[in-house]
Amino acid sequence: MEQKLFSVGQLSNLFGLNKQTLHYYDKIGLFQPEGRDANGYRRYRFEQCYKLAAIRNMRSLGYSLEAISHTMKNLKTQIALEEMEKRHNIISVERQKLENMELILERKMSFIKTENKPEAYDKIRICKFPERYYLPIGEEDILYREESFYLNPTVVFYVGENRKFGAFIYRRRTEDILLTKQEFDAMKTIPAGEYLCGYHLGPYPGILSRIAELRSYGTNLPLEDWSVHFNIIDQFLENDSRQFVTQIQILIKTEP
Repeated sequence: MEQKLFSVGQLSNLFGLNKQTLHYYDKIGLFQPEGRDANGYRRYRFEQCYKLAAIRNMRSLGYSLEAISHTMKNLKTQIALEEMEKRHNIISVERQKLENMELILERKMSFIKTENKPEAYDKIRICKFPERYYLPIGEEDILYREESFYLNPTVVFYVGENRKFGAFIYRRRTEDILLTKQEFDAMKTIPAGEYLCGYHLGPYPGILSRIAELRSYGTNLPLEDWSVHFNIIDQFLENDSRQFVTQIQILIKTEP
């Protein structure tokens, strides 16, 4: 470190930065050279390394250049601590969002892998299910602005041609980080029991005819007048609606 002045290239090598980064810092007034030589090249004093190190440190912590510029102009221990506290809080929020997103992806992948059973596509069976839960959303005209629609598998209830949408919830847990208290309180149940089950393959408009097929198959069964449908392969996984997979379940009434 015997050199008293550094070129852009030398300083960029010392800090592992791109030359253009130093040019840009100079342009916006964040970190400027001590001066220029006779040829107009930027020259930096070694003492300036301390400031550049502080800037590099703040960038590594995710500060914006605007925030760094503001902080560097007023850099004192207390101000630096306050900025670190602000950044810590931001990172905490971002970490929680990432953890939530990780959980959402895990649940969606688990649902698809568990429920998508190509070997059963052409079969109609009676299946037994425990009580299940969902968040009611309502009609399709409000579906796409509801956050729960994007975070959970879609469940649809049909009564004749009328349908209402919901977001399928895996289990009813008060500590679920993806549910607010309001959402937890709003949860509804899908009754436990035996269901006549089959799959519909293809676009949604063909579902009504598939429901009719299942009801025809179960003529001798005391079926409820509603059916519940789980979207397994949908527009989030396929752009070809012919590849959509929906499981249809019709509850079999229990003896009074």
